[in-house]
Amino acid sequence: MRIYKQKYKSRSEETKQSKKWYVRLKDHMKIIQAFPAFTDKQQSIILGEKSKS
Repeated sequence: MRIYKQKYKSRSEETKQSKKWYVRLKDHMKIIQAFPAFTDKQQSIILGEKSKS
């Protein structure tokens, strides 16, 4: 499991980070899935841990 903030380019070509944390993990078929979680890191970690099982 990995928790990260996604980076993107704004319309003015500035590199910015998203407000939400993202959770990336492998499913039962070894395919990597990524989905947005919360703006709070601790809540995102808890969500990622629940998604693993």
